Amino acid sequence: MAEQSITAVTGATVDGRLLAQNGGVTLDTNTITASTGCPPAGSPSDTTAPAITSGTPDAATAGTPYTFTVTATGTPTPTITVTGLSDGLTFDGATGVISGTPTASGDQDLVIIASNGTSPDATQNVTLTIRPAAPGPSPSPSVSVTPTMSPSPSPSASLPVLLPSPSGSARPPVGGLAVTGADATGATLLIAGGLLAAGAIALIAVRRRARRG
Repeated sequence: MAEQSITAVTGATVDGRLLAQNGGVTLDTNTITASTGCPPAGSPSDTTAPAITSGTPDAATAGTPYTFTVTATGTPTPTITVTGLSDGLTFDGATGVISGTPTASGDQDLVIIASNGTSPDATQNVTLTIRPAAPGPSPSPSVSVTPTMSPSPSPSASLPVLLPSPSGSARPPVGGLAVTGADATGATLLIAGGLLAAGAIALIAVRRRARRG
């Protein structure tokens, strides 16, 4: 590169470029091989300062997974750093992604810096808002279960009670069945007693008539 002019001798070989700021470049049967990776003459500078292009991070919600990508431009590609993250969030410098699950609501004041060796570095102060977690569904009211009482067993049919007869033998209750094989002596005595009483009454009546006659 020359401030005024450049003149190449006849047949000279040039590896690179010949740049004259104010004058001209004079060639005579020269061979010029441009360096690999060099932009053509008149192109922008090889390096540009970084600039952050991602803007303010989206709001997050406590207890919900969150991601946000920080982007920046510049030549060469800038390196990005983020400070001020907490409560479950981290930053991956290789991908530029803020990720994680915030554990508490509130505002986080972040400082984002992009640098690539070309001054000035790009610096951005942003606020990441973390909203409270959404309320969960209300619990269903508990149902009181009244224990079911098992029905009381029906009283078993009462067995007929045998009542003692005058003779001491058992006799069936009223409406009951006769006791098979029971002793009939008591019944016989009752019948005999009744007959004797009836005979005595008849005898007394006959005597009274005889006296009157």
